Amino acid sequence: MPKKSIGKMVSELSFSKKMTGIGAILLLLGTFMPWYSDIDSFNTGQIFLGITGPQFFAGYTILLLAALNLFVIGSELTTQKDFFKGNDNIVTLIAGSFALFLLVSVSTVYFHPKFGLNITLKTAQFGLFFAFIGAALVVVGSYLAMREGESEIKKFQSETRESLEKMPLSNEHEKPVEGIKKAVPETPIASQIRRPEQPVGTNKQNQQKTYQPFRTDL
Repeated sequence: MPKKSIGKMVSELSFSKKMTGIGAILLLLGTFMPWYSDIDSFNTGQIFLGITGPQFFAGYTILLLAALNLFVIGSELTTQKDFFKGNDNIVTLIAGSFALFLLVSVSTVYFHPKFGLNITLKTAQFGLFFAFIGAALVVVGSYLAMREGESEIKKFQSETRESLEKMPLSNEHEKPVEGIKKAVPETPIASQIRRPEQPVGTNKQNQQKTYQPFRTDL
């Protein structure tokens, strides 16, 4: 059996899955791009990538979350195995939401005026915007995929219910019931049973039988 090409497998994905995969790729690439730069009081500046600088731990965590999202999408394309027992959309939604939370935390901490007292100028770089866009796409794509799954389940349940309601009763199941009704006699069975006849004269002899009192004059 010929194997499908990667392009064909990607084209067969739903729109929400494609959005999740594109977001994960942007999030992964964004961690290797410049996130922010600064200039201190000595007029010397530095540019920090997502995985470098004072908040490198958050960058590595976001990198792992992006890799997890790509693993979920890739396993569905290649192996067709359900590693998360049908909860792949929930996994990508949680991973994307946590990555978005870390990006907001990094931005608020770094651009706070109390962070780096000797720094006179702070600017955000394009890598940080790439990461924000990627995390947002992962969250939105995972949410849409969950909604699509719920709608498909409801549609299947409604179609199954309608097919069961429209299913006609078979005549083969009705005939035995009619045969049973015809086989049952109208008169009760107990009235048809003949009781054994008693011998003639038995009741008369019992009625004529008398007891003589004891004689005392003998």
